[in-house]
Amino acid sequence: YRRDRGLRAVNAILHAHDSRLGSADTLPARITTAAWRAAQGDNAPLDLVETGPRDWGWTAEYVDAVARLAALDRPIDLAIGSGHSLDTAEFAKYAFEFFKRDAGQHVRIAPPAAIPAEPEIDTARLKAATGWSASTWGRDFVRALCEGAASRT
Repeated sequence: YRRDRGLRAVNAILHAHDSRLGSADTLPARITTAAWRAAQGDNAPLDLVETGPRDWGWTAEYVDAVARLAALDRPIDLAIGSGHSLDTAEFAKYAFEFFKRDAGQHVRIAPPAAIPAEPEIDTARLKAATGWSASTWGRDFVRALCEGAASRT
């Protein structure tokens, strides 16, 4: 379509991303809010379903990646992600540890019926094309979201 009409366009597949200012109903927001509440004495259990490994990233960084991709002289299609995965159990563990709580005391994680595979991210190609790579991922990403949960609730 873009070639036939002479349009400048790119396709970017964005992997899961979140921010401290994002919606409160995403999986990361639900986990980090529950961890903060547990630190405040709320012992309500959090029931989750394991998602399997997910490449979670920081929204602000992903916006930068998309802007760099759109600014290329020659448009290309890329997947944007950190290249680092966390599953639900790891995410919950890090969030509750941030608030000095044991996730096992507050979170119940059910096994999935099936875990859909995520598309692969060629982080080397992404960096070569745009100069971008994620700097906030894993435990650092969870910490940033926990700081946000503590400040907004």
